[in-house]
Amino acid sequence: MKKLLMFFMFFSIISCQENFSEIKNIIEIEGDWESEYENISVDTDKMIITVNDTVNLVLSSRHYDKPLITVSSGSVMFYDARVSINKSKNSIKIKRINESIEITYFKK
Repeated sequence: MKKLLMFFMFFSIISCQENFSEIKNIIEIEGDWESEYENISVDTDKMIITVNDTVNLVLSSRHYDKPLITVSSGSVMFYDARVSINKSKNSIKIKRINESIEITYFKK
């Protein structure tokens, strides 16, 4: 009985976790996203990220390293980051490089 209970606890923990994988194309993050810190809107046609409906930042990606993005404002670079998306495409994680910041955004 104890083993059965442990199995169900382990299974429920594993099944509740969302698996994230790195994006394969920048278009995957198109749209409106929200986190507990900020709201962002990603326009991959114009390559712009709008933060909290006010600040427009330039989005850059590399054809040789799709999950790596750069967010800047003209000549001022804010951060480089790696982007992952969950299987159901309703949540993304942006992990900044050289910083210990990882923010999870949810599709609006």
